[in-house]
Amino acid sequence: MSDEEHRQRHHQRIRWTKALLRFVPRRAVFHRYPLVGRFAAYARSRPFLWSFKAGNLTRAYYAGAILALLPVMGLQLPLALGCAVVLRTNLMVLGGMQFITNPATVWIYGGTWWVGDSIIQATGFGETPVPDDRPIVLAPPGADVSAATESGPEPAAPPPPRWSHRIGRSVNALVLGGIVCGIALGALLDLGTRLLAGRGHLKRRAPMPPAETPRETGADSGDACERRRGPDDLA
Repeated sequence: MSDEEHRQRHHQRIRWTKALLRFVPRRAVFHRYPLVGRFAAYARSRPFLWSFKAGNLTRAYYAGAILALLPVMGLQLPLALGCAVVLRTNLMVLGGMQFITNPATVWIYGGTWWVGDSIIQATGFGETPVPDDRPIVLAPPGADVSAATESGPEPAAPPPPRWSHRIGRSVNALVLGGIVCGIALGALLDLGTRLLAGRGHLKRRAPMPPAETPRETGADSGDACERRRGPDDLA
């Protein structure tokens, strides 16, 4: 690849990056955002919030993807600012990823709920206990409890889960599914960025082929020597 082609591709990537940055919280317009705009001066004085170093991007991908898929719609940008400050990562990427979930893409939560519910069914992790509301019957004094147990009726089936249990399980499924899917999405973004950065680094460091120079033949070198001799050498 020639230097001119490499320069054109570099400028094209810059134009794409600028087009994407229009939808993320930038330093110049950060004060316009609701709630977090009050902390614009604090955010502008923190250079790591606007740095695109590899470590900052990696943490922003994972934290941003997990936060975007958690059921905290409406509080995502303030939480993104807090996560970026605590993790010392890029706020533009972390905050921009919160626009993945919005009222138009709320169906994404259905997918994260299904993932979390499947994990709960397979592992039992995150399962909420079902309270037993059946009345406790005390035997009268002097009664033979063992005989009554052997000849008595079969115990009743456990009661169906109450609405509070179903809500708790759904919330656990949303949180668990959001964390798992967020980690997977962050890993894909991180891997894709590393691959693109690696390809660009190799293209920039590709050695240029050396220029070919004609080799001097014996006759040419002899003629050059003859031309360098002066009149004194011939005497």
